[in-house]
Amino acid sequence: MPQTEYLVTVENYGPSSYGANVSELPSIGVASETYDEVRDLFAEAIKLYLDELNRDGVLK
Repeated sequence: MPQTEYLVTVENYGPSSYGANVSELPSIGVASETYDEVRDLFAEAIKLYLDELNRDGVLK
């Protein structure tokens, strides 16, 4: 699968509240207590999402 880059928006909602999303992948969003956790969760969410699209034949 070719490598694709996405611009991830991470927002700080309070002392221990972060969220992330990507406008090109509107069905994916994550939240966690730290920036690092949000980053790691989002990387995994993107991988799972793209793997699912690939498995369903949407991506070639």
